[in-house]
Amino acid sequence: MKSNFFIVLFIYLLSSLMNSNSFAESLTRSHCQEPEWVVPAESSDGMFYGDLRMKCKVNLPSTQTQFVKLKTEIENKITKQSLVHAGPSPTQLEDLAGQKWDVSHLILEDGSGVKIREIAELATNLKDHFIYQTHSQDVEAKGMAGYLTAVNFSVRIEKYSKGNLSFIFRNQVSVKRPWFALDLLFAPIARRICFQKMDQIRDQLFPWILNILSS
Repeated sequence: MKSNFFIVLFIYLLSSLMNSNSFAESLTRSHCQEPEWVVPAESSDGMFYGDLRMKCKVNLPSTQTQFVKLKTEIENKITKQSLVHAGPSPTQLEDLAGQKWDVSHLILEDGSGVKIREIAELATNLKDHFIYQTHSQDVEAKGMAGYLTAVNFSVRIEKYSKGNLSFIFRNQVSVKRPWFALDLLFAPIARRICFQKMDQIRDQLFPWILNILSS
């Protein structure tokens, strides 16, 4: 069973990443803990549910954390690389005021296309807290990718002292088990793919964020 069976487990930011510099690349692996399941990842009643979390900590050489710049970059990706159905409109994430959008976008991987409609939310106080998250409302795909039913993603950033940042990446996915797939084989493969996708977040999305925050 190929890895593209679970085509997309995180947001479309990964589809258009910038090249990371050597500073960010040197930080990613050494400053992230091993991913952990928020709840046990199991297949039940024909569905696989995966909820994986990864924590990272870094010390940036710059004392000025560029939350304003990161906010602008993500907003640009939302508005320029998606079909915006509605928004931005006000929202509240924890104790932070923010904005949300109702968007659709198409992701291509290994020749397969997945259309995702989702709610994207962004909130920050521009000083020491930053949250970005998405919640899928509808997933459309053909072939094997059609078994993906939901995908949610979030990243929370907190500045807890001068130059020190903590990150929590979280990726949630729901996949319908094909009728021809044995559950004893299906669940382990699904778990392995979840870890592989978290590796991509660590090695690609995380450096992209660090480059912006440290510039």
